[in-house]
Amino acid sequence: MLKPGGYYSVMTAAPSEGMKASVFDDGSSSMPTPDVCQARFINATSDLTIDVTVRGLETNFSSLGSMQASPYGQMLKGEGRLRVEIKDGTSGKVLAMVRNYVAPGGHMPSLAATGGMGRPVEVVEFYDAMTADAVPEGAAHTGAGGGQPANRAAAGYLPRLPSALPLALLGAAILLTGLPRLKL
Repeated sequence: MLKPGGYYSVMTAAPSEGMKASVFDDGSSSMPTPDVCQARFINATSDLTIDVTVRGLETNFSSLGSMQASPYGQMLKGEGRLRVEIKDGTSGKVLAMVRNYVAPGGHMPSLAATGGMGRPVEVVEFYDAMTADAVPEGAAHTGAGGGQPANRAAAGYLPRLPSALPLALLGAAILLTGLPRLKL
């Protein structure tokens, strides 16, 4: 049941003839602090049961069926500490791996295992609705790292001229100098 003021992620998986949709309750009772992230894992494959191992935390989530999510687990912010392995729940074979996972502080990412049905399994990360609008860090926070500044002139940008404009002006000058002038 959807609650007013709640946060949710909606996901679909499987080929179009057997597509399943799931609604996942996002977030926890409180936002993560800037030095940690709270992550969960979703099995978005349509035909596999998976096990998720997070090395560096020694956390395991076993037997996630199709369109099921793990509970949130807390991770320290940072790079290179964590390795996420997605394994086939029956054979134990590693299907996908994320080495040196960057845990984004202050966010609640979901890592979804996608693929299956003869296709390679991949891991896709997205932010849960509860923290998707949190203020980014680093270059993106400065306003110029990936986004356009609101006031381009103040940021030192020159207006863009179409590349053909100088040639058009030169052609107009040549044409106008060769035309007879009206005498008044």
